[in-house]
Amino acid sequence: MQDVAERIGREAARRHYAPQVLPADAFAPLAASLPEQPAVVWVASTTGQGDPPDNMKQLWRLLLRKSLPADALAGVRAAVFGLGDSG
Repeated sequence: MQDVAERIGREAARRHYAPQVLPADAFAPLAASLPEQPAVVWVASTTGQGDPPDNMKQLWRLLLRKSLPADALAGVRAAVFGLGDSG
């Protein structure tokens, strides 16, 4: 999974973005800056029946909070890659 995230980071740099490749729990304290980000790509290894990994749960709770204005992320271009277990 880390390899996938790093490859996406390299591709973003080639396209003149300034990527940061971070684990989700390291990004959670920076979540307030999310509306200013031009693009965000999350790469997550799912568990069980597609459940988010433990290190992404805090970030997910921040994004789902009721106090978040409905248009807070309107300008953010985002993608999520959920990489599951083939077993």
